[in-house]
Amino acid sequence: MILTFSRRILSLQLSTFVLMKWSPFYTVMFSLWVLPLWSQNLLVNDSNGDLVSIDIEGCNTTVVADIGFYTDIAAHPNGFFYGVNTVGKLTRINVQTGETNQVEDFTSTAYYALTANAEGLLFAASGLGDLVSYNPSNNQTTYYDNMGFKAAGDLTYYQGDMYMATDENKLVYIDPLDPSNNEVFIDFASSNSSIYGIVSTVDGCNVSTYAFSNDNNAKVYQIDWINKSFDFVCNIDKEVYGGSSEFEFAASDDLIQIDSIVINAAPCDEGTSQVIVYASSEIGALSYSIDGINYQDDNEFFDLTYGDYTLYIQDESGCIGNEDISIDVGYLVFENTQVQNAICGQNNGVATIRVDASTQDLMYSIDGINYQSSPVFSDLAPGMYDVYVISNQSCEISSTFEVAISSSIQLINTNAYGPSCDEGFAFIDIEATSPNGGLMYSLDGINFQSEAYFGNLEMGVYTVYIVDALGCEDTFEVIMEAGILSLANVVTSPETCESSNGSATLIVQSSLANYDLFIDGENVGNTSTIQGLDGGIYQITLIGADACSIEYDLVIDEILTYELDTILLSPDFCNQGEGSIEVLLNDNGNNISYWLDNSLQDESGFIQNVVQGDYLLEIVDQNNCSSSFNVSIEQDDCPIFIPNVFAPSIGGNDRFSVQSAYDLSVENWFVYDRWGNQLYMAEDFSINDSTVFWDGTFNGKEVPAGVYVFSLNIQGFEEAIVGDITLVR
Repeated sequence: MILTFSRRILSLQLSTFVLMKWSPFYTVMFSLWVLPLWSQNLLVNDSNGDLVSIDIEGCNTTVVADIGFYTDIAAHPNGFFYGVNTVGKLTRINVQTGETNQVEDFTSTAYYALTANAEGLLFAASGLGDLVSYNPSNNQTTYYDNMGFKAAGDLTYYQGDMYMATDENKLVYIDPLDPSNNEVFIDFASSNSSIYGIVSTVDGCNVSTYAFSNDNNAKVYQIDWINKSFDFVCNIDKEVYGGSSEFEFAASDDLIQIDSIVINAAPCDEGTSQVIVYASSEIGALSYSIDGINYQDDNEFFDLTYGDYTLYIQDESGCIGNEDISIDVGYLVFENTQVQNAICGQNNGVATIRVDASTQDLMYSIDGINYQSSPVFSDLAPGMYDVYVISNQSCEISSTFEVAISSSIQLINTNAYGPSCDEGFAFIDIEATSPNGGLMYSLDGINFQSEAYFGNLEMGVYTVYIVDALGCEDTFEVIMEAGILSLANVVTSPETCESSNGSATLIVQSSLANYDLFIDGENVGNTSTIQGLDGGIYQITLIGADACSIEYDLVIDEILTYELDTILLSPDFCNQGEGSIEVLLNDNGNNISYWLDNSLQDESGFIQNVVQGDYLLEIVDQNNCSSSFNVSIEQDDCPIFIPNVFAPSIGGNDRFSVQSAYDLSVENWFVYDRWGNQLYMAEDFSINDSTVFWDGTFNGKEVPAGVYVFSLNIQGFEEAIVGDITLVR
């Protein structure tokens, strides 16, 4: 069998080296990494603003420096620490001098998590699910899609992947470029604590990750990545906000990687299997071992027996990774042989041997003497062949295949038509091709012609001979039968709405290659559908490819639409909805419907109770023939009596009342003195309600005799009625 293992992270090794790596974000060269004395210790920032070193062996704490208050910190390959606060301010921290410098403002709030990768990119996450990166080398900030998880604490790396502590007390895998991949990795619910700090430490090839609770005396847990669990370590005397280690960023890079492992398992001899390892490293050349003792530069191992092995890969720094593999009993089985026959009997056949094998070490032969690594054999003559396949120079299987003779001539189409009338003759029309060209045709195998058409034939069975320029020949049998050309039926649709929309569909039965359709002597081609016809009689002629013809009188009926006479409009009297519209027409037997502003009206065509205004009148018959008109209903004058004198003190005429024979609605009524002061106002009342009109007073006191101005707005009237009234005392 052939096994290929996909790319896998083996381990991390910290040493003194210069790392150069391309990334989709930028290219950066890091300077020499130097391990400080406390590089193996955890580093956290606490509630007092201190950077604290933790000796994990004894859980002892030592204050390293006063760095100020941050929600999280991260060590960077450039030698500085960085801190982020809740309002998104990113600060560079020099631990040795205590100097701080704000380098970026993420213009958002609730930033709780920060980390850096080996390429020098800083990532910050917020309690709103925001994720942003910052590149100190070029001051470039990049915003990513929302993570779908909200940060409560730290970000860290483990074996090249990013993880975050969330507000739901879970450790979540984070893919910055595709948030759909983000998923919960560990649930911290059983810890009975809220986990904020997540820190990875790098010691040689080993990466360890620790989690911190947010208690005053924080609990420390170690992450078990294999079992997706965590184990309690101890308590420390600090309240942890965030954390990092001096080389936490190194956990983001994979220094030794296996791209694939190919296992060529021998199918016959258990001592001839082969293993090939494809791997890469950031630190120089790799060496390989199958026993962990003896290493070699070659990535291939030969002559292996069946069984279990451990592959070891070592970089120049001494970091070693391993992978367990198993070599099982191999197999070698014939699947099939794909054959391209010899064209025209020449030596141009091709055979492709297909086998299912557990090894790639295969050799092929078709004579048992000469072997080749390719499974393809070309330039084969027609005949039977024995094929042999040998594996690892020891196991052999055999089979047979045949290369037959194939014609170079390909028949694409043969049209053979007998006459569709008594006077016609049969004909044969041939379409063929050959890569050799120069096709010639014959009906007797003796007399050949270049034209692929034979006419004036009688009924019967014919053999067509075709030969190409190299003399390759092929034959085809053609049975000549009587032709068919008949008009089985005609389906018509009448012309409606005087719109030249009549049509006809001809049901033609034909065995001919084609036919032409003529309408009143005009050729409209090989079609069976005629559209855009007026009502009337048309002469239809069908002429087949054999010159036989059929004639037919096509009748297209015409459905008459209505004939409009006039539209009578009556005005609306006094805005009372007394207008009307009357349509006079000859329906010609059609069913007519009337629509006014898209509202269906009485079928009589007499529309009553129409208020003055502009309308769209539509007339439609059952065939959807329609006409539309813009009509206007005018308003007749409405008689209103307005007195010019009233005498409230004399009696019998004590209110300035406006009268009408119709119950009109007054929108508003105003009375002013000659200086323009408003003395009276009333709204929304009936014109016939005399109790509402002015009684000649203002603020409960009688106004003096004189001339006063009024303004009257009546519903439905376009303009206000303005005038004056004389008050007599």
